[in-house]
Amino acid sequence: MNLFVAVYAQKNITGKVVDASTNEPIIGASVKIKNTQQGAVTNVNGVFTIPNAPNNSVIVVSYLGYVTQEVSSNSPQPFTIKLAADAQNLSEVVVVGYGERKKESLTGAIEQIKSDVFEDRAVTNVALALQGQTPGLVVSRSSARPGNEGIALQIRGATSVNGGSPLIVIDGAPAFDTNEFYQMNPDDIESISVLKDGAASIYGSRAANGVILVSTKKGKGKLKVEYNTNFRRNSLGLKPPITTYEQYGQMWLDAAKEDGNGDYWNLGETAMRAIANGQSGYYQTAVPSWGKNGLLYIGPADRYDELYGANTGNQHSLSFSGSSATARYRLSMGTAESEGALKTAYDGIKQYTARLNTDFDVTDKFTIGANISIQKNISSSPSSQLGGSLAVQDPPIFPSKNSLGQWYANFGTGGGGTNSIAGTTAGGKDNKDENITKITLNANYDLGYGFSVNANATYNSINSRRDLTFLNVKVYDWDGTPASQGINTTSSIEAEAITKSYQTYGAF
Repeated sequence: MNLFVAVYAQKNITGKVVDASTNEPIIGASVKIKNTQQGAVTNVNGVFTIPNAPNNSVIVVSYLGYVTQEVSSNSPQPFTIKLAADAQNLSEVVVVGYGERKKESLTGAIEQIKSDVFEDRAVTNVALALQGQTPGLVVSRSSARPGNEGIALQIRGATSVNGGSPLIVIDGAPAFDTNEFYQMNPDDIESISVLKDGAASIYGSRAANGVILVSTKKGKGKLKVEYNTNFRRNSLGLKPPITTYEQYGQMWLDAAKEDGNGDYWNLGETAMRAIANGQSGYYQTAVPSWGKNGLLYIGPADRYDELYGANTGNQHSLSFSGSSATARYRLSMGTAESEGALKTAYDGIKQYTARLNTDFDVTDKFTIGANISIQKNISSSPSSQLGGSLAVQDPPIFPSKNSLGQWYANFGTGGGGTNSIAGTTAGGKDNKDENITKITLNANYDLGYGFSVNANATYNSINSRRDLTFLNVKVYDWDGTPASQGINTTSSIEAEAITKSYQTYGAF
């Protein structure tokens, strides 16, 4: 037998990280062994120690706003590492409420999110791409259903017991409807600035909960044609703990044993023992209206697997942009579709967008421009039995269909009223069609010495229609006898049409 023992030389590495221009210690700088998770963070004196560091390794030192530096672990110790300010990062232009400023001159709490964030995330809702992108901005949603996410935005938490949403401004004009922002074409966004404090005060009381400034892309250079597309398939993650047929029977047996009353939910001990053993068939119950004179068919059902499965989505975007010596333009068109995880019916949204951004230099000091955007959002979902407890509202002892292929009534002829598979499949549709048009005209005059006057006028229009249909769905006993109650007692159609428009004017 041959035994090989490898011994690697290791040592402790100590040093100090300081600002290259002031020699002040940098607190909280990251110091790591390259390509590993081994490392340390500098203390209040800028000092760090990495124990048991391998010889001939590379130390990576980084801190926000500074140029990352690499040094060899074989250099003389203790290290004194001087980090230089990242001039390129500080010279970046950030959009704020009153214009544009370089990062190095900002004093307020302003965060900027660049367009590459949206390019790296295949989402059709812009708000979802902002999750985790900037400190203090909380993005939450109450549902994963496309077009019905129930998204809420908060900057630095709730400002009152009633909550509060930030003001959203797109190219200098407030958004009239949150969908105007949520359903934007992500490829149209150049950057997003999040104003958290006094920098938002220029917008008055509307900015009490902060401001989100959206800047769309403009044309520059020679004619450029871009086409972007993505296709995605989403699989279900962890399955929630849904009670199985056998577990359901055993649960009632255990409950009866503990309680000592032995009612077995009116199904009787014989039926519950059969269910616990995975057996199906007709069983006599204590309720005459269930089935036929209390004789009820019981069999296994897995509503979760019947209801939910993998879903798909896609996005397409085409744009033309360019500029001349005095004019700039960008025209874009996009389509997107997202489907929910529901298998029994279509539950999703289709989006269509078009945007034209153009501006023209009348003189070397006077510029005029126009931004025109059109959005169309079409969503559709089942109107019946689509609650939050969809997968568990039916006991797992009633199959969705009977032996004849008809919708099976929970509790037989005396039951009915609930069958989530039947309700979502045939109980009607909730269709929504929303059209958003926005036209913004702006003019800017450069006064010199860093001062300018800007004026804009915006027209917003929203036309939406909702068609809600409820269809009566007949359900049957196991042998085909109609139940006394179906899903949706009667069929009905409800229609709602809303038209809103407004104009705003401003100058600063």
